[in-house]
Amino acid sequence: MIKWITLVLLIGFQFNVSAHKFFVSISQINYNQETKSLELALKLFTDDLENCINESTNKSIKISQKHTYDQDIANYLTKHLSIKINEKSSPFNYLGKELEYDVTWCYLEIKSVETISAIEIENSIFTQLLPDQKNLIQLTVGEFEESTILRKNNTTVTYQIP
Repeated sequence: MIKWITLVLLIGFQFNVSAHKFFVSISQINYNQETKSLELALKLFTDDLENCINESTNKSIKISQKHTYDQDIANYLTKHLSIKINEKSSPFNYLGKELEYDVTWCYLEIKSVETISAIEIENSIFTQLLPDQKNLIQLTVGEFEESTILRKNNTTVTYQIP
């Protein structure tokens, strides 16, 4: 009997631990020369997004196709992601999201960007709840391409665009 209880506990523990073992987000940021806009696509684990929104708002949301919670997501991203273009704060527009298995893609845009000589990105997404969180930034502006990993104690990066 003890063997069965131990086996059941071990199997249950395995399922709880295997939700996902790494904590990372990906922010793909591309400058669109034709539309003069900065386009952002954020790839976020849905459960982490839900947990961080729940923790910061004292709500209990569950992101699904039926319940979009777009305003809660937009508010959370506004608090934890900021961009300065040429030393000027540049607020983004939240365009929407797509669900893909255990990941939520969030789409953002900054319009009326004529030129970019410098861009500063502050990304503290999920770091308040997940101390091991890593936020990967992938920036493309014309021929300039750069990637950076941001962490809890290092949430800001500045790029000089040649």
